[in-house]
Amino acid sequence: GLPHLLIKDIPIESEDSSLDVTQPRIYYGELTNTPVIVNSKEMEFDYPNGNKNVYNRYSGKGGVRLSNLWRKFLFGWKYDGTQLLFSDYPTDSSRIMFHRKIKERVKLLAPFLQLDNDPYIVLNNGKLYWMLDAYTTSEYFPYSEPFSENGSIGFLGSNYIRNSVKVVIDAFNGSVNFYVFDKNDPLIKVWSKIYPGLFKPESEMDKGLLAHIRYPQDMLLAQGLVYQKYHMTDPTVFYNQEDLWVRATEKYYSNIQPVEPYYIIWQLPGSDKPQFSLILPFTPKNRQVLIGWIAGLCDPDNYGKLITYQFPKGKMITGPQQVETKIDQDSFLSGQLTLWDQRGSNVIRGNVLAIPVANTLFYVEPIYLQAETAAYPELRLVVVMHGDDMSYAQSFDQALNKLFNASSNNNPPLQQDVSTTQKSTTPNRDLIQQANNAFNNYLKFSGQKKFNEAAKELQKLQETLNKLSNNTGKK
Repeated sequence: GLPHLLIKDIPIESEDSSLDVTQPRIYYGELTNTPVIVNSKEMEFDYPNGNKNVYNRYSGKGGVRLSNLWRKFLFGWKYDGTQLLFSDYPTDSSRIMFHRKIKERVKLLAPFLQLDNDPYIVLNNGKLYWMLDAYTTSEYFPYSEPFSENGSIGFLGSNYIRNSVKVVIDAFNGSVNFYVFDKNDPLIKVWSKIYPGLFKPESEMDKGLLAHIRYPQDMLLAQGLVYQKYHMTDPTVFYNQEDLWVRATEKYYSNIQPVEPYYIIWQLPGSDKPQFSLILPFTPKNRQVLIGWIAGLCDPDNYGKLITYQFPKGKMITGPQQVETKIDQDSFLSGQLTLWDQRGSNVIRGNVLAIPVANTLFYVEPIYLQAETAAYPELRLVVVMHGDDMSYAQSFDQALNKLFNASSNNNPPLQQDVSTTQKSTTPNRDLIQQANNAFNNYLKFSGQKKFNEAAKELQKLQETLNKLSNNTGKK
């Protein structure tokens, strides 16, 4: 139930050579509020190693060199008073780093951009970089309705929103680069002329960094909240709000809340490779069946493209909340989750993942248990659902075995090894093993960014599940 870490420990060890971290030290981050002086006479503590400590000396070019007494006086007056001025620790090679909080750093350089709330760190050529989405916004775009939903932080009142810029900050040196990803945005064109040289075209971004761009969650959420009403193109239907969509809901801890946009690797129909995508599902108003979703593509070749998918209204497509309800109505699961969710521990429901299988959807939901004093949750259950049939076990392959095994229509109490309750001669055993192997390989290749191999394993998984579904239907 514990996470399988591809990069771990101090000093850092990586399972894959492509994930080697040669420079793990972070001098510019999300919580680094105070200025620091590096390359002084005092060595920097790096990490503990047994009974000894390992020390390091900064080798980058971040900050400003304290190369003379005048600079030492100015920065002492600004940050540390007379202590810095009269200290004998700094040398002529020492550097002072300030404005180390990345959002503050970017805001000082480009105060006219609205910044995303969720910067993320990436690995490229052994070094760590922060990536941050930036927006151009306005309240004065003509003939446009102001954004009035509270679901997307920061856009309230704006009637023009463009995710035009990606910001990259070197976590070691603190250098900041702005890359324009929407060259047709008139606002960013104006700012580029006012500040020549500040913005770089998308083509100048390193390919390793380009592979890590992603469609921002707040942007898709804002677009989805508008699209849920404006997908109606018939004036009469729009006026009567007959086909109004709302965000699907799910259970998180013990609360029902709207589904937040989430990232998946998804192979689009007609595509020969998977796409890293951001998806937001919808249901009809006052109903829990799935009616459609909106997806933003993240891969560089198709970045920024939006896909909407609407399910047939004549068919009932199970929504995330209905899967949650099915779990709560299971007599054993309901009692087990209530027992786990006692004082000192919390049950966490994972996202309901929908895997397309032929003309149906195959649902998978992980369930985690976290102690109040634990650093991270542990996986305790995997629930799988196909049609009206549901199964659960302590791993994906065991749950799959139970779902497609005719002898286990009723889920027995959980055991340490659920597979021991199954007959080894079941006709679906080989297919279940193939599905499990494909699922594990899909996760492994996805984590290693080998998307072509991951796509092949995903295709194998879908084909195997389809065979299992057909076998079950024949019985």
